[in-house]
Amino acid sequence: MTSDAIGRRVARGYLHPLARGVFCVGHQAPTEWGDETAALLALGKDAVLSHLSAACLWRLVTHPGDVVHATNPTKRAPLPGVIAHRSDTLTRKDLRIHHGLPVTSPARTLLDSAPLLSDRQLERAFDQALVEGTVRRNEMVELLARARGHHGWGLLAGLADREHGPALTKSEAEERARQLIHAAGLPQPLINTRLHGYELDFYWPDHQVVLEVDGFPFHTTRRRFERDHRKDSDLKDHGLDVVRVTARQVNDEPFAIVAMTARALGRNR
Repeated sequence: MTSDAIGRRVARGYLHPLARGVFCVGHQAPTEWGDETAALLALGKDAVLSHLSAACLWRLVTHPGDVVHATNPTKRAPLPGVIAHRSDTLTRKDLRIHHGLPVTSPARTLLDSAPLLSDRQLERAFDQALVEGTVRRNEMVELLARARGHHGWGLLAGLADREHGPALTKSEAEERARQLIHAAGLPQPLINTRLHGYELDFYWPDHQVVLEVDGFPFHTTRRRFERDHRKDSDLKDHGLDVVRVTARQVNDEPFAIVAMTARALGRNR
């Protein structure tokens, strides 16, 4: 199309310019991934979604923020609301196509997003990526081996070291939780009892409170992850207050475990 042909269509409202060479066709109503697509078109063929925008595309975070993050060699942002990052370290291993858009791999996305997330947000995104199989452990190890010096390296390496460190078995975690409950002087629960078709780790029938302890090594598939959520939902439908903690929390955050359990018992006296 010639410049005059484009100009006539813009004047008639058939095209709505967003940036040089980038138009909405027919309307400017929001569409899924519309802002991200426009940013990539404006930045050129070598641009990829990255950082929080990539994390949102991979469903590792629920909201990407108010700007679109993309990485391209020239680091120019021709659109308002677009942050263009420059990187000389992206390799083919770091690139994917997802929902039809070029994007950094999930592992690289976690690395780039690490400095932009809170510790809790990063931990949740990291755990979710491993649980759902979006990132494999060998991918994370390989990336960290060649990305030393990246701003997010230390944060992500700390989480990776946690996963490769010594882990409690489920029975060990439950025994340690039992000891914590006893030492804190909390009411003694029923242990490994069955109710509503499920085996419950700890159950206080007088308070209608359930404490479930799971270790990350035992919840590494999406099926198990979803099964636990279904179990929690069913128990809540029966009026039970469900507290779910991890073996790592039992080992590293014992006082937090006691506090969460005591609050649940207090709510349901």
